[in-house]
Amino acid sequence: MHISGSFIFSKILEDLVAPEDAEFVSPIHYIYDYMSGCPDLSPTQTSDIMGGLETDSGKKQRPVPRLLVDDKPVIQQNSVALYPAPAGIPWHTTIPLLRHNKHWASAVSMARKLLTLFSEDDTANTTLRRGSKSYADIAKIELNALDRNWCLFLFYLWPAADERRLELITAAIVFVFIFDDVWEMKNEETIRIIQKEFVACLKLPDPGDVLAQDGENVTPLQEMISTIIRGFEEEDSECGNGGKDVIKWLIEFINHPPPTKEFETLREFLDYRIDDAAAQFVFACVKFSLRSSVQMDSPRIEKFMKIASDHVCYANDLGSHDKEKKAYIRGDVLYFINAVDMVKKVFHLPDDDAAKSATLVLQMQTEIELGRELERLRASSDVTVEELEYVESVVYALTGNIFCSVVMSRYGGEDTKLEI
Repeated sequence: MHISGSFIFSKILEDLVAPEDAEFVSPIHYIYDYMSGCPDLSPTQTSDIMGGLETDSGKKQRPVPRLLVDDKPVIQQNSVALYPAPAGIPWHTTIPLLRHNKHWASAVSMARKLLTLFSEDDTANTTLRRGSKSYADIAKIELNALDRNWCLFLFYLWPAADERRLELITAAIVFVFIFDDVWEMKNEETIRIIQKEFVACLKLPDPGDVLAQDGENVTPLQEMISTIIRGFEEEDSECGNGGKDVIKWLIEFINHPPPTKEFETLREFLDYRIDDAAAQFVFACVKFSLRSSVQMDSPRIEKFMKIASDHVCYANDLGSHDKEKKAYIRGDVLYFINAVDMVKKVFHLPDDDAAKSATLVLQMQTEIELGRELERLRASSDVTVEELEYVESVVYALTGNIFCSVVMSRYGGEDTKLEI
């Protein structure tokens, strides 16, 4: 019996979101269980994995508590709560918290507009072409999958963002993925050239440049990029200073080097992967979405943010492992940088499925540590209200990251799409 996609979505929607909030939720076209077929680890395997971690094993293990930021107007006005586990959606986390930004349609519109400019731009087709693919080629491919590709990150990671700020974050995300899909196909020398070219695209014209002021030799794409960069500056002038952090960490991500050696320890790998997975960029977008002036590297929240960074790596790499390994085997990419692969090596696990199970154990351990650290921060008289609002909103970025691995086809592809 054939069941229509709209019927499937309506059945999921009944348990995914409260009836009064359903109008704000985007359709779900795809579901992927990246842990399908993975075994439960034996007590000995789990003990070996956990024994290598610096954890407070004697303390009571509790999940992440209810987030107080839920009561803030910036959250209530811009997003709605989702409940993926009751809806039957694979939910591989101990954190039962997820929200959906109400302004998702504006995010899609911005992504489509910017990708279209990339696809039509002469520079993106020629000067920025390296090897067999250009930025324009990548943009054309992504335009055909906006309802199920990385655009979905905009729906779930930043529930505090108002419409304008979500549009600007969307533009930054387009830059990240357009660059990333070209970057991962190249050797180190070509990567340096691409980095220089791409960063140059993100710089505003010199105010003294008469040609730039007159609009001569400025393509619609470059004009749009300049408008976006100015948009971040304008939002900062109104409230907070997160826009400059988004641009800073976007450029840091673009300039991060390829791996230069084999990693010997899991910690060594994670320290590199945090930059490679754009974790700081994600957190800068959280700050920007909140209209915040919080110090992202405040020593008071340093431990929480370190744990959150590890979580980004584990969760992202669980979802993307199979796709990335296939691409590496085919020779489509030069590097296979994935936490699951590293866990397999470090703990001498027999196969990828066992390694995925072990990586999920590590992810869930970070969630226990996050909950414990959040309770400590709440009890501290030194931590500011702005810092608490920020770290709690980071939790939503973490669970949004997990949800995206399930509902976007970027990782699983059509062959692994679940029948519901």
